[in-house]
Amino acid sequence: MERREYLRRAEELAEGGKEEEAIALLRECRQAYPDFLVARLYLAKLLHQKGEEEEALKEVEFVLSRNPNTLGALKLRGEILFSRGRYLDAKEVFLKVNFLDPFDEEVERRLQEINDIVEKSIRQETVKEEVPFEEVEQPLEPEEEPFAQQEAPLNFTPEPLRRKEPQAPPQEFKEEKAEQEEEPVFETESMALVLLKQGELEKAERIYEKLAARDSGLEEKLKTIRIIKTLNRMKEKLGGL
Repeated sequence: MERREYLRRAEELAEGGKEEEAIALLRECRQAYPDFLVARLYLAKLLHQKGEEEEALKEVEFVLSRNPNTLGALKLRGEILFSRGRYLDAKEVFLKVNFLDPFDEEVERRLQEINDIVEKSIRQETVKEEVPFEEVEQPLEPEEEPFAQQEAPLNFTPEPLRRKEPQAPPQEFKEEKAEQEEEPVFETESMALVLLKQGELEKAERIYEKLAARDSGLEEKLKTIRIIKTLNRMKEKLGGL
């Protein structure tokens, strides 16, 4: 059977409510034509609808390994990650989709939904870490001694003021200056996305701060980066307990 015929028959079966038969036919097509990406993406979609997320994700990853900017595959990957509770990974994918197609309202709604979930999670963690007022130990005030027991003040002659020698800047300042000198030359949103992919949140944040100052539409992405930084700090703090 020709590969197009596999896909046509699978679509007819799925539209007729026979998703299981359509999935079986597409698996057969995968065996005969492993590089037929359209059929594999459709298979991933049907598997996702049936709740078979593990196999669906493998199919999507295969498609993206051949064509990383396939919008349909990226959106489906984001939806699968979202359904599995991997919100930050899903947000990273949806941000890429939003960069490739800024007018996709469905992706915008999903990004806002993820923001709400993450912010709610941060608030809950913050409440857990707060210490009740009753548990805070108040510092003990020193007891006053009788006047007779107080020691007489010591007589001393103040030393002449010495001129302070200039000190070298602290090491932290040198490291911070070095980091600033490593700023990317091209301060564009594309560069910021590359830095996000590499885990360079500080550098990506600085780029988005400058871009958001000129374009208020990027403030939401800047807010997202700061949320991710907050979650990372919380993870490090919890990991050290």
